[in-house]
Amino acid sequence: MAADTLPMQAGEHRLAQRLQSHLDDDHLCWYESPVGIGNRRRYSDFVLLHPTRGLLLLEVKDWKLETLHHANTRTVTLRTSQGLKACPNPLEQVRQCAYGLKQQLENHPRLVASEGQYRGHLLFPYGYGVVLTQITRQAFEESGLAEVLPEKQTLCKDEMQPNSDPQAFQERLARGLGGGHRVVHGVAGSGKTLILAYRCAFLAPQARRPILVVTYNIALANRLKEMVAEHNRNGIIRIHHFHRWCMDQLTSHGVAKPPSGHGFYDNLVDAVATAMEQRQTPKEQYDAAYIAHLFQQIHHQKKMSWSDMCVTYRSGWMGKVLDKHFRNAGIPCQWLNDASTKKAFEQSSQRVTLMTLHSSKGLEFPMVAVSGIGNMPAPREDEANEARLLYVAMTRSSQNLLLTGSRPFTFMDRLMALANTGKTSRHRHKTKSCYGAMR
Repeated sequence: MAADTLPMQAGEHRLAQRLQSHLDDDHLCWYESPVGIGNRRRYSDFVLLHPTRGLLLLEVKDWKLETLHHANTRTVTLRTSQGLKACPNPLEQVRQCAYGLKQQLENHPRLVASEGQYRGHLLFPYGYGVVLTQITRQAFEESGLAEVLPEKQTLCKDEMQPNSDPQAFQERLARGLGGGHRVVHGVAGSGKTLILAYRCAFLAPQARRPILVVTYNIALANRLKEMVAEHNRNGIIRIHHFHRWCMDQLTSHGVAKPPSGHGFYDNLVDAVATAMEQRQTPKEQYDAAYIAHLFQQIHHQKKMSWSDMCVTYRSGWMGKVLDKHFRNAGIPCQWLNDASTKKAFEQSSQRVTLMTLHSSKGLEFPMVAVSGIGNMPAPREDEANEARLLYVAMTRSSQNLLLTGSRPFTFMDRLMALANTGKTSRHRHKTKSCYGAMR
């Protein structure tokens, strides 16, 4: 595409210049290319293709905010010199173009999956969006246009200027990433680290469970810690060098490390994966991290005493993981893991109590967390007895109950089914179920 030689509207020309100056050389771009089949043939302002990132279709509008009379998900009404004029919502317009192109390309066997879940569908991703060349991001947000044009699919005027602030754009991108898996591409120096740092800063104040960040560079891990320190005072963002994290996993749980020498790092990763599969490195450590963080919030925000809180667990190794995470978080705790600690137990002591489900019988606390339900019923144990044991632990709570499990299993599935149908106990108003606190 040669932007300077094509007959374009002013906004389209500006966008074409930005595409030429900012895209890598391995992108292909078409302007006003016909897409679709037969009478469904349409024209898209811009079609971008990248060999690994797939297709992106863009619809460009030079609308000014004052010319917009009304907009919904189907149509937009504009004020013109001839009066009000209705036209299609540009997102719906480009969406239809995208689906038309998708159907067109799916007629080529080499472009579709021949087997598996996506059989018959494109082998690569595709997306679509709208470019508003005369409306700034602030005006877009204040006008309410986000209700009909999703923020993540809309590019505004100030984000396509030659001198636009790249950090402001990266911060907005970090806020709008949403859930699920995301891959952020970019050449060296394009700001990928800033996007990650902004994402951490955005999530830290609102996260309800710990967030793990791993890097392949020790210096980068330290730099990220420094960048997010102000927003991460509660320690919920945990930043580690990846191979150091792998070493810590093996060391913390007494798993043998691979011998040093050629292939050490690859073998280290394999050892961690194998340990997790064989449950030598328990996934429930993330349940523990979540519970520790939540208890800190309750203690500081609700002013609940540490002595009013208790965590119960099914197996001894869970207690070890819980004790480690509570102490690392600076939470005073008493772990009743043997006869001497049980004899020395004082419920009035200003410490969180960690104990097995069996040990909790007869006791009561305002706040109780039951950890590791995803492991129940335990192997070779009678299911009915295990259910009674879980019931005992759940009824130790006099006010608030938290249930956690790192994987779906018999009891976790049943509890979630009950929660979804509303058929919980008469204490439901003071019970909170947390399924898969960290999966």
